[in-house]
Amino acid sequence: MSFIPESDGAEEFGLSADATTPKEEADYGTAQVLHSGILLAQPDRPPSQIPSNPDALGSIQRLTDATEAKIARLTAEIDELDLLRQRERRVLAELHLMAVPIGKMPIELLVELFKMVGHTVVLHQDPRALDSIGGSPWNACAFNYQEVSLSLALKQVLRLCQVCTYWRQVAHNTPRLWAEGVVRLQLDREYLGRSYKEGLETQLVRSAPCLLSLSLHQKNTTMPGASFFKGVMDQTARRILNLCVNAPCFPPFDLSPGTFEALERLSISNAGHQARPVTVFEHSPWLKQFVFHSSRFFSGIRLFQMPWAQLTALVVEDESLGACREILTQCTNLITAGIITSLWWDDLLDAAHSSLVALPFLKTLAVSFNNASSTEISGLTAFLSPLALPSLITLEIGFSEQLEETWPTAVLSDFQGRSPKIESMSFDHSFCDTEDMLRLLRQSPALKSLDLTRNFRCVTDDLLRALRYDESEPTPLAPQLQDMTLSLGECTQSLLEDTIRSRWWTDATLPSPEPRIKRLDEVVILENSLSPGFEDRVRDLVDHGPLWLHG
Repeated sequence: MSFIPESDGAEEFGLSADATTPKEEADYGTAQVLHSGILLAQPDRPPSQIPSNPDALGSIQRLTDATEAKIARLTAEIDELDLLRQRERRVLAELHLMAVPIGKMPIELLVELFKMVGHTVVLHQDPRALDSIGGSPWNACAFNYQEVSLSLALKQVLRLCQVCTYWRQVAHNTPRLWAEGVVRLQLDREYLGRSYKEGLETQLVRSAPCLLSLSLHQKNTTMPGASFFKGVMDQTARRILNLCVNAPCFPPFDLSPGTFEALERLSISNAGHQARPVTVFEHSPWLKQFVFHSSRFFSGIRLFQMPWAQLTALVVEDESLGACREILTQCTNLITAGIITSLWWDDLLDAAHSSLVALPFLKTLAVSFNNASSTEISGLTAFLSPLALPSLITLEIGFSEQLEETWPTAVLSDFQGRSPKIESMSFDHSFCDTEDMLRLLRQSPALKSLDLTRNFRCVTDDLLRALRYDESEPTPLAPQLQDMTLSLGECTQSLLEDTIRSRWWTDATLPSPEPRIKRLDEVVILENSLSPGFEDRVRDLVDHGPLWLHG
């Protein structure tokens, strides 16, 4: 096949479709071959004397057009051949994959391995949390999202996608991988670029229909991308498992009650500008854990209409003690509860004479009072008076500072009578004295753990003498006690040592007859102002026994 097409223009220059231009020369660049062909056909005619009349120039143009067309055809053929080569390479890769061990792995097993690689913990549990039955409520249900978990989860799955085509196909068709981590939306973000929107939408599409963890953040009340975020919520609300909202007020997404049909955990923080009632969670059938932190000096918990009766874990930080008690008494299926509120009582009507409300399943109750001040009716009295907690195991009561108040001994005594199973008591900065504490201990025969952090008024010699075991005593105080945490008041160090030794022994030194008390497992001394001589005397208790000295 000749490189130069047949035309009158070609013949004018002595070029034709015969063997004048060898086939081998047709493989060179168009300009070079054309110029060479002209010179070969007319060797005695210098280039400057080649005809330049209009007819000759027209022939050159026709040759140029024909050559360019052929180049285009060859380029298309090359592209098609390249596609065929790529297709064959894919076939070859698939054949190799079938021969290597990873290619013989069932796809179901590969998916499980991918899930293990991409799994990300999105709920952080407080290390203070105890076991799931009697644990501290502050983080047993007060979950905190790890902000790095979203990028980490996406990085893991994207790495898997880059290994090979087969792995990419498996990853793209495994929604669980794309649902890992926390989808974080910054609602007051000023610029929503195309890549951000497309990336987020791609993740949401690939994660369907799996359940998601969603975190909404907003520092101010403006929302430039309101329509986009509303679309995201419309698309995902029905498959949100965990929802964390950190915003001055709940975003107005105009979602109807019942939309969050899969929601199990809800956390709302910094709701200091909430003015309208929030009803969207009222009919969430699976909601079990609710955490609410209002802004300081603001009470907003009453604005949130929740399925209180179905909750099993509750943490509320709200300025209104009356509102906190009102909410708590509606949660009849609670297992753990934590309340952070003010000690001043804001609802004096019938505060101390409310009818009893039983919470039959509540095992852990922690109450922390802030902004303490003297009032006509003690907040602690008003809070505990109506509560009957027959299953309560752990009781934690804390105050932000030491108060010069009268401890409501009678109220606590009545409360203990309605809560006979208490095994763990913790008092932080309480204003009870030694006699008040002894009365509490006498009414707690099942007590296993006692925490008296910063209770300097009650940790005295009288308390230590009462706790010291005497085998001649027919009814020893706190016979089940195994763990103690003490902030020492005015007490004698030798008496402290005697009390600890009377309740601890090794297996080899087990007294006879066997003591009618449990052996101590741990004794923690805080704000340590003990003398060096005391520390030397109790070295065996520190090295081999239950004693821990801090401070």
